[in-house]
Amino acid sequence: LGYPSLEESLKLVETMAGCGVDFIEIQIPFSDPTADGPVITQACQAALDAGGQAPPEVFMNAMRYITPVMAMISIVVVTFISAGLYWLVFSFVLGDDGRYRQYLAVGAHALLVPAIIGLALVPLKVMTEDPAATLNLGLFAPFFEDGYLGNVLRILDITGIWSALIVAQGAHSIDPKRSFGSAAVVTLGITLVFALIFASFVP
Repeated sequence: LGYPSLEESLKLVETMAGCGVDFIEIQIPFSDPTADGPVITQACQAALDAGGQAPPEVFMNAMRYITPVMAMISIVVVTFISAGLYWLVFSFVLGDDGRYRQYLAVGAHALLVPAIIGLALVPLKVMTEDPAATLNLGLFAPFFEDGYLGNVLRILDITGIWSALIVAQGAHSIDPKRSFGSAAVVTLGITLVFALIFASFVP
């Protein structure tokens, strides 16, 4: 906000909204955006140099506490939603035995993998100045940099695939009649479907 000027940035937002853009992320200029890459850092500094206002220190201090709390809340919400999805697929669609709370326990355990590995990646994100860095399949196929297929590969995070396999093992444990292999096909299929859907929204 404020780059190249406040008026022009507001006009750009209005133009994007008028063109049907679904999501617009607005960066408030801040003097030390260490979590952002060089492009955003330079834009923030240019906005400040042009007279843009940095957010008050009280606001920034509050955000330091609000951000991790909101992240934890989102993890809890995702756990309950994903557990409900797997419960519906395995119990109602495929006819397996199992209760919602069993799939909730499985989903909670599965989310430990991306949570722990995400913490381990923090130093890498700081060094590369890329807060969105993940262990995705796109890292192993750099020749798919642009386009829909490249977006799909970047969305398919290795930790998410690992979590899907943990859920498959959990589904097999809940109902031994369901083999691990067939459960893995279902969980990996769900993961792939979501990747295919979300990739269409990535520019």
